[in-house]
Amino acid sequence: MSSPSSSTTGRLAPGRPLPLTPQQVLQSVPHHTVFACLYLRDEHDHPLLLRPSYGPRHWQVPGGMAEAGEDPLTTARRETAEETGLDLGHGDPRLLIVPYLHPDAAWPLGKIGFFFDGGRLTRHPLDRIRLDPTEHELWALHGLDTWQNLMSPDRFARLHALEHARLSDGPGLAVAGPCPLHPQRPATSRKNAGRTTPNYCSSQPGERCRTKTVSGCGWSPVCPRPRLALGRI
Repeated sequence: MSSPSSSTTGRLAPGRPLPLTPQQVLQSVPHHTVFACLYLRDEHDHPLLLRPSYGPRHWQVPGGMAEAGEDPLTTARRETAEETGLDLGHGDPRLLIVPYLHPDAAWPLGKIGFFFDGGRLTRHPLDRIRLDPTEHELWALHGLDTWQNLMSPDRFARLHALEHARLSDGPGLAVAGPCPLHPQRPATSRKNAGRTTPNYCSSQPGERCRTKTVSGCGWSPVCPRPRLALGRI
């Protein structure tokens, strides 16, 4: 039976104490790192990517890891400013994709990313790009055809998913690589000009792919992936 106070005032009596303290909960749940990026293009919609001066030097979208207590959009703005010298991402940029990268041998924690549409840049801001040589050595603008030749398949797949999300309603979830706990059927691919192109679409398994073709990329006519994901990157 409800107490008079809870039935007349709508206030609930305190429940049982929590079984764990916040510190104990923190030690028991899996940890992840968060990163955020701004997807920038020129007036011809050629994506802007940076090449790091360290590590494997993979081409990447401007952005980086979040600081403690920092929201993803603030992270994307701050990291882009630090990496390019440009103050971008004002207003309410559209969220394009949210990639999840499973832990692997190179990084023991899962990664959750947020990619925002940073819009188009004219020649004037492009001329003002200033790289920090301790972090990046080059920046470049290319169409997807060229980027496909310059990037590893998994990284090009993420770029491909970004462009697809920009042209569609977005945002979309994109999962990187097979989950070690829930392995899935390998994705099919289509040969295009001698290159293997990752597939990204929102069709149900077995349905014909309804995704718009992006210049330089081909889609498999049948998509094996569930609707919840843009694809596996």
